[in-house]
Amino acid sequence: MRHGGDDAPDEAEEVLLDTLDCLLQSHTPVRARMRHGGVARQVARVEEAIIGRVGENLDVHKLAELAGCSPFHLCRIFRNRTGQSLRQFRLQQRLGTALGRLGDGEENLAALACDVGFSSHSHMTEAFRQSLGASPSELREDLRHSDLLRLRNRLRAPSGSHSRWV
Repeated sequence: MRHGGDDAPDEAEEVLLDTLDCLLQSHTPVRARMRHGGVARQVARVEEAIIGRVGENLDVHKLAELAGCSPFHLCRIFRNRTGQSLRQFRLQQRLGTALGRLGDGEENLAALACDVGFSSHSHMTEAFRQSLGASPSELREDLRHSDLLRLRNRLRAPSGSHSRWV
């Protein structure tokens, strides 16, 4: 679990590696074929690590170690296979996990932010606003009043009680 801190150096490093990759790709002939099986396994290991440890800030060096390659190579193959940078994928997982917990009625947004790997409540709120167009508390209210939540609650109700839409 992450408590405070700033992940700007890690993000800057990933952006730098992505930029270098773009520059190299634009000035280097395309390789005939990558070994898709090995690359797919490397990317899958990294995806599993990020998803399984969404609250941790696994830096690009640790992820590259898990994949068995260099940080530069990891950034390149990850983007080629997924269409996203490591940072984008990590953010998507954090937002998805947080959204799921908001749907379950999570009240403590500061604890939620920390649990899913954001450096602060305000950092999480800004990420929600940029990606989803609303704050976590606004989305939580929308989820509380959604038809999907009502359906889920009906499914969880004891089999003898068939309440109408609330």
